Amino acid sequence: MEPEEPLPEAGAEKTCDPADFLAAAASLKREGAVLSSICACPDEGGEVALRYFFEAAGVLRALRTRTSGRSIDSLFSLFANSDFLEREASKLFRIKFLGHPNLAALKKPGQT
Repeated sequence: MEPEEPLPEAGAEKTCDPADFLAAAASLKREGAVLSSICACPDEGGEVALRYFFEAAGVLRALRTRTSGRSIDSLFSLFANSDFLEREASKLFRIKFLGHPNLAALKKPGQT
């Protein structure tokens, strides 16, 4: 991971260590940002590269990080809309979102 940097400017992206990820997301929330989406893809060493997109006043910002031990802190306590996004990524990439209240697989209506 790259060294610690200030939060991304409007339209920019910041790479952060998994240990600093939750604090960086909390700073964006304090600035009025909302979570828009999460992008995940396999990375080296069996980990998963993650890119979180946030919107504030019509401007997109991104935080890039990766799992550590196939785990990452959940954003659920900061952004309730991360529920579906993290559950989907958990199922598709076997990521453990630490602190997420319910990582049960999503089901289609009528599915048991």
